[in-house]
Amino acid sequence: MTITSRIRTGELPAALGRAALHASRLALIAVLLHGCKDTLVPDLNNPSLEGIITNPTRAQVQTMARGVLDGNRTQQGGYIRDFEIFGRDAYNLDAADPRWVTELLISLDPGGFGERQWGSRYRNIKGANVLIQGAQTAGALSAAEKAATIGFAQTFKALDLQAVAEARDTAGVAADAGSDTQSLPPILCRDPALTRISDLLDSAKTNLLAGGSSFPFPLPAGFAGFDTPASFLKFNRGIKAKNEIYRAKNTASHYADALTALSESFVDTTKSLDLGVSHVYSLAAGDQANPLFQDTATTVFRAHPSVRTDAEAGDLRVTRKTAIGSAKTYQGLTSNIVFTLYDSPTAPIPIMRNEELILLRAQANIGLGNLVAATADINTIRVKSGGLAPKAYATTAIALDELLKQKRYSLLWESGSRWIDARLYGRLATLPIDQPTHKVIPNFPIPTPEKDARGGNITCQ
Repeated sequence: MTITSRIRTGELPAALGRAALHASRLALIAVLLHGCKDTLVPDLNNPSLEGIITNPTRAQVQTMARGVLDGNRTQQGGYIRDFEIFGRDAYNLDAADPRWVTELLISLDPGGFGERQWGSRYRNIKGANVLIQGAQTAGALSAAEKAATIGFAQTFKALDLQAVAEARDTAGVAADAGSDTQSLPPILCRDPALTRISDLLDSAKTNLLAGGSSFPFPLPAGFAGFDTPASFLKFNRGIKAKNEIYRAKNTASHYADALTALSESFVDTTKSLDLGVSHVYSLAAGDQANPLFQDTATTVFRAHPSVRTDAEAGDLRVTRKTAIGSAKTYQGLTSNIVFTLYDSPTAPIPIMRNEELILLRAQANIGLGNLVAATADINTIRVKSGGLAPKAYATTAIALDELLKQKRYSLLWESGSRWIDARLYGRLATLPIDQPTHKVIPNFPIPTPEKDARGGNITCQ
């Protein structure tokens, strides 16, 4: 059974189950995430899927919510690593698998590494759908708790869809995780996909506003300060702002929509730049360690040499996030720059920080020609994060150049923004090419299993 068919039949493979934190959740997650098996023999040790989506208990709702969180967390490391390689800020010089170079820097195989940021995202989207269905019928939840749960699930569903859209861009995005192989959701073109994400986030907003004072499940430490429906909504609005900036590529009015969303988010130049939401990790049995942490003496994750040569003298972000180590060479690529941003296997990985929101606000204001407002935010980041002096910008074009540079260093090894922004502004050709055979990959392809499930042809709508 292919990944695609497993998604479409409502099964969620064991990958998400491996991310579960507590043994008490495994029985429920097993039925949600079980791989292919003999469906004629009932599993007497686990509840049925029907029993989970029809009037689940409070404990089952809590388990499903944590499953959605863990499913998103499982993808965070690969999302950052792959996008940073595409954006030429990172290498993976792992001699055990040459595809980190041959595919990500030369030719991406839709049946190999080209399947990344697809199947696992849709498994988690399916998990969010199951949570939404369950919450709607859960007699153990109050009306407010149902709304809060649905708003939470819709936000993470949109976040996963946004990651697929960032990866695929014009290649297309499946609108949803389908219920069976006979009802495959349409492949949406770039702009309709972004509209779909925006609508999901707005629907989540409506539900979160009706969600009362608390969720019916706990959120991990990385959501401290954003663990009630009202405070979680500020996170939702940050995701919305980023999505509106993507939409503004073809419809400039969405820059104003981004500013509106930001006004409802947690952006604040007077507060810590690290304020925000993170995925947390641990070494506890059954949990997950930070996938981007490696011992600096042996790490295969290396920064591209241009990370240091392109930096402005004295930029504190360079010394905060990287260090000089021993040189490593593989397939003609050499780097002695190691990442130090994550200093332990339990270090958190940000999903969204105040620093990014300030930069997104500058980006939206540049799009609207508001040079004074954009300059103020850019300089906030230059001074507070980079330890650099403020600057003046004669034109919005010059301000955009500076904004993109600040985003590169502020979000280094925690976001794929350099690659996404280079594509957004038609600057992929400005990214460095290290070998004659190398090229800059513009987007991930639609995976081969997805194409096969659709008869070999993909036409976005």
